[in-house]
Amino acid sequence: GGVHFLMEVDTERAVAERLEGMQQDIKRSLRTGEERVRYQSSDIVNGQTLRISFASAELRFKARQQIEPAYQQFAITSAEDQAFDLLLTMNNAAIREIEDFAVQQNLQTIRNRVNELGVAEPLVQKLGRQRIVVDLPGVQDTAEAKKILGKVATLEFRMEAKSGASNSTILPFDYGGRAVRAERDLILRGERVFDAQVGFDPDTGLPQVNITLDSEGGELMHRATRYNIGRRMAVVFIETKTRDRYEMVSGQEVKISEPYVEKKIISLATVQAALG
Repeated sequence: GGVHFLMEVDTERAVAERLEGMQQDIKRSLRTGEERVRYQSSDIVNGQTLRISFASAELRFKARQQIEPAYQQFAITSAEDQAFDLLLTMNNAAIREIEDFAVQQNLQTIRNRVNELGVAEPLVQKLGRQRIVVDLPGVQDTAEAKKILGKVATLEFRMEAKSGASNSTILPFDYGGRAVRAERDLILRGERVFDAQVGFDPDTGLPQVNITLDSEGGELMHRATRYNIGRRMAVVFIETKTRDRYEMVSGQEVKISEPYVEKKIISLATVQAALG
């Protein structure tokens, strides 16, 4: 006996989230770069293209000169209509790299969760481009195994909002029972975390988690923090959970599991120096 799962990684979501992160970074670089360039708006088109609008062809040209060398994963074109838009379309190699990273990250996460179950000789392996096969010999409680394997969690790093920030630019979160306002603009997400280890603060002796970012994540963190020394940065923990409810179907009580997302700040610390 045992349990067999075939899981599909949501690579489309992984690409969309990475593009959202790049959108925030590009907007930040236009606002804070050596030569600041004012843009009117930005949005994501068809899940793979970032569109940035400017008031003139001159501003669009300046922005392109600034963006193109730093973001070679995009094919950059100018809109052919009357609008002064830049269109940044992610190339196939970049999309494939994001998809592969998402699958590899999910593989490692699932292997860690299988270890929680204490299964002897489990099988966790990639199947095709974006599927993962999980075989758990000897497991009888299918519902519990599915619950453990199906947990989804990630991190987000955001600056705490300034006191005068408008409601349209902030997101409210819970932090130890009190409300904290964080900036809507994102620094980075958990997919940029390459490694995490439990350690101890050398000054206080208290336990802490030390994270290692990949090269892109380190650069994003450095850009965000070097201009915000003295401000507080929030680490947001986002977890997809399930809650059970019961309904009567054809005279029988049936358990229905509903997913929901819980978001809370787990750390709010002052930036002492540029990080990354």
